[in-house]
Amino acid sequence: MSEHTRGQWIAVGAWVEHPDDDVADICSCDPATINQEHLGRGDSEICANARLIAAAPDLLEVCRRLSHVSLFAVDEDVASIIMLALDTVQKATGEKP
Repeated sequence: MSEHTRGQWIAVGAWVEHPDDDVADICSCDPATINQEHLGRGDSEICANARLIAAAPDLLEVCRRLSHVSLFAVDEDVASIIMLALDTVQKATGEKP
């Protein structure tokens, strides 16, 4: 199982960081930080990417909880969502490529 930086993450513009400091200690979504400014991503796309990454720990927790729901207690549509959640957890934790 992979280990990621614990705690809540927040998006501050193009940066993803912990809320208790002002250091971009998770990542930057600005292509210029890796000399890829030629990609031409606008500010709104860059900030949307940062918000999505900042939500990753919460999304992983939702998927973990959902993957523990019994497939026998739900209809077929919900069961397929639960299976997708389980697959997502395995990808996020490195259990599956």
